[in-house]
Amino acid sequence: MIGFVGLGAMGSAMVARLRAAGHDPLVWNRTPRAVAGARVAGSVGELAATCAVVLSCVLDDDAVRSIALGEGGMAWVARPGQVFIEHATCSPEVTREVAQAYADRGARYLDAPVTGGVAGVEAGTLTAMVGGDADALARATPVLEAYCATVVPVGGTAAGVTLKLVNQMLVASHTACAAEAAAVLDRAGIGPDAAEEVLSSGFADSAMLRRHLRAAMTGGNPDRGTPIRLLDKDIRLASAATEVPLTMTPAAARVVRTALDAGLADADWAALRSGYDRPTS
Repeated sequence: MIGFVGLGAMGSAMVARLRAAGHDPLVWNRTPRAVAGARVAGSVGELAATCAVVLSCVLDDDAVRSIALGEGGMAWVARPGQVFIEHATCSPEVTREVAQAYADRGARYLDAPVTGGVAGVEAGTLTAMVGGDADALARATPVLEAYCATVVPVGGTAAGVTLKLVNQMLVASHTACAAEAAAVLDRAGIGPDAAEEVLSSGFADSAMLRRHLRAAMTGGNPDRGTPIRLLDKDIRLASAATEVPLTMTPAAARVVRTALDAGLADADWAALRSGYDRPTS
């Protein structure tokens, strides 16, 4: 039996894809929430005691530790042969701690963050980057393929989350650059049609440019996508996870912090553009 923990936007969409693929997952969420047709466990421990493969998609380090190591957590009832798969973008430190707790009981833990967002879940086109035991991943892959088009084994425990944090470093820098470009283009009187056509046709192109430039220049929908506060969380984790002296990531972090200070924590990333609207001295 398959279990799923965490029914936010991503988790709910993942459960829907699992059901569409013929699975019948048992689900649990910290706050009462249901997914149409899915059976709900009475507790996270009950779910873990029932299921052979358990997937989870929660918010952060605290949530990852809570569902595994908190009172009644899954690690305390884990047993040999079980596979636990976490999709959260969290720290390598917490990932290793939780993985060891499962290993102590003979279970296997895979850190498997994903890229592609809710739209990618719904289309079944996510990419998962997975750290952990190869045999456990072989068991988990047919389940992951319900919503992932690509499943990439990265290495040992915490390799998946480390690669995801590097991904987020690049995403943050690309998004901040798109916001800055939007401000320069606006000041120069160059419209979004011409800018988008030219910049997306050469070496300046990036997924974040195509996703955010026009919205940053036109106002777009500030509540359309992933909130800025989650990008801030990922940048902080990435910066703390390496001893490499960083320069570009802290610059992007300052752009993000300006937006947070302006009360835009829940706005779409295109709202980073607002930080360039202040008068220059």
